[in-house]
Amino acid sequence: MGRCFLWRIRTFVVAILIELFLIEGNALVKKEDIESSLKSIHDVAIASLGDLCVTKQFNSLTVPLNTLRFESTRQKADLAATLLQDLGVAHHNGLQDAISKNLIIADKSVLSARILAINASTGSLVSCAWWQKQGLDIGGPKKVLDTGMEVGNRPNTEYPWYEDADSSPGVRSPKFVESPPNVAYKGWWTFPYYSCLSRKWLISYSVPIPPPGRRG
Repeated sequence: MGRCFLWRIRTFVVAILIELFLIEGNALVKKEDIESSLKSIHDVAIASLGDLCVTKQFNSLTVPLNTLRFESTRQKADLAATLLQDLGVAHHNGLQDAISKNLIIADKSVLSARILAINASTGSLVSCAWWQKQGLDIGGPKKVLDTGMEVGNRPNTEYPWYEDADSSPGVRSPKFVESPPNVAYKGWWTFPYYSCLSRKWLISYSVPIPPPGRRG
């Protein structure tokens, strides 16, 4: 019963965030997108997931949230991306792990941080540094070893926070929210999505990092 109550609270919070975004006057949000998103939230809240977690790991909404409250988080991610580009990921062992881990330590709103090195010619994964916050912050962030991604293969585009550059020029795809025209973002926010593995509603910020010496 307590769990059901918590789910209702989470559902209410997500719905309120959607309402707040709309109040700020985004005329591009369609009524059917709002209704579809609220239905998805309701289905998760009452555990009526159907085949959601059987056929796929994530369920993304089609209505964006107001990310202003996460602006400092976005700035940290952009700064980390600039540092990685300037130093060069391939030439600094341990740099990916250090930055991923510290992004979590430096910002309590960050639950997970990932840095993927992709072969620009083949699109295959070269390396992956994936760190995650532990429950109740016991022992600090922990490196995720079983990421579900294999070196030498292309990462699965089912991840809400990842897009294949070959299939989406500039890594800009419909799974990412359009950035404000008056703010210089290096990356993009995702739409809110439900993770079947973590059983949480999440939102991610993804930054494509060009090779050293080339500005994206």
